[in-house]
Amino acid sequence: MAQYTITGFDASAHLSEETKDAAKSAPKGVLMSIGISWIFGWFLILCLLFSIQDFEQTIGSAYGQPVLQILVDVFGEDGAVVLFTLVVLCKSCTTQVIVLGGNTLFYY
Repeated sequence: MAQYTITGFDASAHLSEETKDAAKSAPKGVLMSIGISWIFGWFLILCLLFSIQDFEQTIGSAYGQPVLQILVDVFGEDGAVVLFTLVVLCKSCTTQVIVLGGNTLFYY
């Protein structure tokens, strides 16, 4: 999941020519996306670490995904499915931003 934080400032840089006063707003957008990604990423990592109930069970999970195991331990299977669906939705939106940035590079 960490690689998706990289696309935040990358997309801001690619789309900067389409904004008003790009010389000032593009660097602000890049720095703001880095800062917000850092804050929320750090918060997510702390939440996941403090939510681990049994480290060996989390690592050797039957799901094959430690983050999903942590969500199952905390929220139960139904809650974990809802939250993991939200993660997949966010990844899909991030993928659309990556494609948009790629299109901008390709056509210019």
